[in-house]
Amino acid sequence: MNRNNAFTLVEATTHVGTWKGSCKGAFTLAEVLITLGVIGVVAAITMPTVIANINERVNSERHANIAMKVTQAMEQMRAHGLLNNTYPSTESFVDELQKYLKIAKRCDSEHIAECWPTEKVIDSNGDEFEISKAELVFAE
Repeated sequence: MNRNNAFTLVEATTHVGTWKGSCKGAFTLAEVLITLGVIGVVAAITMPTVIANINERVNSERHANIAMKVTQAMEQMRAHGLLNNTYPSTESFVDELQKYLKIAKRCDSEHIAECWPTEKVIDSNGDEFEISKAELVFAE
């Protein structure tokens, strides 16, 4: 085998060798830095969108999970004939619901702001609402 017409295995893996008299070299430092810069810019542009999509999917899964658990608890209450009862207060209904659904924390209406994880929420219309201004309203 003629040395000028073929790479050795070591030369092929290091990308350096001669082919018909020409020298095959590696990438220059400038080429590598420009490539890394372009990759960095593309990543900086696309990562916020990717992260937002992941967070949206996670929140959607959480909401679906909560809805399923509440539905199951209500179905169990219905099966035991407890949804037909009239409860004297919301607290007494929650006492009964708590037997079928794990409730981590209960807050009364006067201290709702202390229980809420954020100071403000955004409703489905996009309006911002401060939790500290929440009031208990009784339906008549």
